[in-house]
Amino acid sequence: LKSDSGSYDIVEIPGVTSNQPISHIVSTDTDIYFIGESQIYEYSPLMKQEAIQFKYPEKLISGAFSHDKKLYLLFYQEGLFEWTETGLAAKGNYTTLADDQMIFSFHANKSTYVGFENDALYTFDGNSFNPVKELLKKYLSDNILSHGIMLNDSLMALSTLAGGAVIVNSETQTIKHRFDYTTGAKDNEIFCLGKDRDEGLWI
Repeated sequence: LKSDSGSYDIVEIPGVTSNQPISHIVSTDTDIYFIGESQIYEYSPLMKQEAIQFKYPEKLISGAFSHDKKLYLLFYQEGLFEWTETGLAAKGNYTTLADDQMIFSFHANKSTYVGFENDALYTFDGNSFNPVKELLKKYLSDNILSHGIMLNDSLMALSTLAGGAVIVNSETQTIKHRFDYTTGAKDNEIFCLGKDRDEGLWI
């Protein structure tokens, strides 16, 4: 767990006992979801109770993210679903998109950016996915998208395995700065990104 001061503590989450790897951890206002390939643990920290386990033995979860305080799940060959109190609610026809593994998501303004292993990056507005603009899309597809984070109210950072990293305006989707061999970076292969409390970018 990460504290407000930025320090980390190793804390066992009561009720999370699966031997499945946890591939996604998604939080909403009140709950935290620990998500494996075919099961979900719903944990409410304020309730101080064990996490509740939900199993989907005949499904394969390819991604999970939150938007507007709601949890959304991508199921392989089935598409997008919203997590509700009464169960899973199908949201549009996104079976092709769900066939690729999701690798990250972050909130930006009124949208959520969602990145996939096939180098695709989309914005999600609660109803539909929209691909990013062509120039940014080409840069990511040419250089193997690896990670992305929001830096501040208007800038996001995206990393790749072959073309370094870029700072991008989250509204216009224009590239503002590049970190690669040509600008003094040690390597063009960047696996992940981080941000400190002063909004500094760590690569």
